[in-house]
Amino acid sequence: MKTKRAVLSVAALCAAAIAFPGARAVAQTIDMKIGYASVNAPEDAASKRFVEELDKKSGGRIKGRLFPGAQLGGIQRMIEGVQLGTQEAWVGPAGFLVGLHPGFSAPDAPGLFDDVEHAYRSLTDASFREKFTHLVEDKGIIVTSIAVYDPTWIASREPVRRLSDLRGKKIRVIASRMEQEIVGAMGATGVPMEFNEVVPALQNGTIDAVRSSIIVLGGSKAFNVVKSITFEGTGTIPIVVTTSKVWLDKLPADLRQLVLDTGKAYDRVYTDVCNQFRVDAEKLWVDNGAQVIRLPQEDRNELMQKVKPLGDKILGENPRVKEIYELLKASAAKHKKA
Repeated sequence: MKTKRAVLSVAALCAAAIAFPGARAVAQTIDMKIGYASVNAPEDAASKRFVEELDKKSGGRIKGRLFPGAQLGGIQRMIEGVQLGTQEAWVGPAGFLVGLHPGFSAPDAPGLFDDVEHAYRSLTDASFREKFTHLVEDKGIIVTSIAVYDPTWIASREPVRRLSDLRGKKIRVIASRMEQEIVGAMGATGVPMEFNEVVPALQNGTIDAVRSSIIVLGGSKAFNVVKSITFEGTGTIPIVVTTSKVWLDKLPADLRQLVLDTGKAYDRVYTDVCNQFRVDAEKLWVDNGAQVIRLPQEDRNELMQKVKPLGDKILGENPRVKEIYELLKASAAKHKKA
């Protein structure tokens, strides 16, 4: 009697599955948590489009969920989560991965790119991209997208119209030898500082300026404290989407390939989103009473001559960085317009 009831129960379950195929689809839905530190920024806008694309192409089998504003923890904690597979993806500047592999500092070389599009072509060239995106695969992370976030700008308490205006100034930098020497080449002094301390430090005069992105500085409303920002463009800030290898390896082969292919296609999408945010950021600064300044070309040329040797001097010293740096230099030379 018990056997008969068991057979009937199995038959009933099978009938229900056939009658309600949506129930099976729900059971097979795969969660993808994507975390990042910013809010209402390019990471947010592009990631929304990315999860919509994955949802559509996977037939609803992959459902992305976005966690802006460091809801999943600080940046290093999120990166660790991607390594462990407790978080499926993290989006942010490539420089935050230097602790896992120093090769991620290669794009920091100053004066390597002429403009955003030159940087995009160089970073996404197959000869460089294939190596760069797998630098930390052995540590559980694959870079599935790489894009250009922004060139470098200097927001300052006093307007910087000429290169000479930077002499003797105290400029906030991240705690890296490269940034210290770049600022030193400007005739200024680098002051290492966490980014959340920058606006108060500008306000109280601890620092005179900060070298960063106009997008990020606009998002932090630095224009409420300083009323000028100057484009100097010696550096380029790349942004990456890191995806958990632990998670990818558990996916069916077709979905794993879909994530990789969609991520690669989004190199362009992320860059375009950042381009629009940059245009909007310039307007935001002007609308809030600030000046958006560009160094004269002769000053930019002089500055580039001073900072360009720093790439070979600093990045060429480390064998773990040199290989990927040389690949990027070759790609930049290949894609440079005559």
